[in-house]
Amino acid sequence: MEVLYSHALAQSAADAAITSQSPKSQLMDAIKSTCDRLAEFTTDDVLKANPELEAIDQKTVLGPAMKNAARNGWCVASDRYAASDRIKSHGRRKCVWRSLINN
Repeated sequence: MEVLYSHALAQSAADAAITSQSPKSQLMDAIKSTCDRLAEFTTDDVLKANPELEAIDQKTVLGPAMKNAARNGWCVASDRYAASDRIKSHGRRKCVWRSLINN
């Protein structure tokens, strides 16, 4: 009886994992939608696209995700920087990305 219960719990957890998106896939979706909407943007705009992404460790996740988006051909880093409008970033200069999807 206990084995069946454990199996049912494991199956339920597996089903939940399949239906919910991982933070990485949510982030990539937010980047893609930002590229669709804006010709130029910063990572601040990406985070505004999905407020749930505020909880991610931005220093270790956001930069590599942007580089991955560039490798996918969604965007390219420009030679310009803009001051962040997020309070947490204290006006730090952030790279302005140019969308290759929204031309």
